[in-house]
Amino acid sequence: MTLERKDFYVYVFLRSRDSASGKKYSPYYVGKGRGKRAFEKSGRVVPAPKDKSYVAFVEEGLTEAEAFSLEIYCIRTYGRIDVSTGILHNRTDGGEGSSGWVPTEEARRKMSEAHRGEKHPNWGKTMSQESRKRMSKAKKGENHPNWGKTRPPKVCQKISEGQKGRVQSVKTRRQISLGRVFYLYELIDPDGEVYITENLFDFSKQYGLDNGALNKVVHGQARHYKSWTGRIVEKLR
Repeated sequence: MTLERKDFYVYVFLRSRDSASGKKYSPYYVGKGRGKRAFEKSGRVVPAPKDKSYVAFVEEGLTEAEAFSLEIYCIRTYGRIDVSTGILHNRTDGGEGSSGWVPTEEARRKMSEAHRGEKHPNWGKTMSQESRKRMSKAKKGENHPNWGKTRPPKVCQKISEGQKGRVQSVKTRRQISLGRVFYLYELIDPDGEVYITENLFDFSKQYGLDNGALNKVVHGQARHYKSWTGRIVEKLR
């Protein structure tokens, strides 16, 4: 008789500071796994904490069925942000998937194409005005995590030199402005903190990120960039 393995566990990622979504040490993600899964950085929609002390185990020594059941219970208990029921960044109710499954390159390509643009499961979802106000207020002025931080002079010089000589005509600028599509973006940093912005270029510049790489993430063309994830919340114009 083959005994069912009991090396699965359920784990949570904890917030490293207070945010609009939850208090410090509150969970922002619930997962199920075994081995080193809880500490892996790659292959995640929601980034793992940089500090391993913010990874906590709910229960260990479980069968896979028990782990799935506990995962579902924890997600239901804490609730999900995307459906306005709680504080977790989980995008499903848990309990799904197949352990050890590794998709082929062809399968990955098809999954990527199936989740781009309007095909993305979160395309068109909107956030309440109250939620936007709370997130905006929590990041203003001295509350902003980058308040008082300055960019090194060498970096500023390189950016300045890269922009020299780039002049667009009035007609070109007008055509670009009229043809632009404006979005409301939701971005999540490596610690699980949520940011809402309407200007991805300025946001990338403020946080020292590559605008092109971040743009691919929010449009579903890349899963993450430097552990940042994001999506388009709403089309504004």
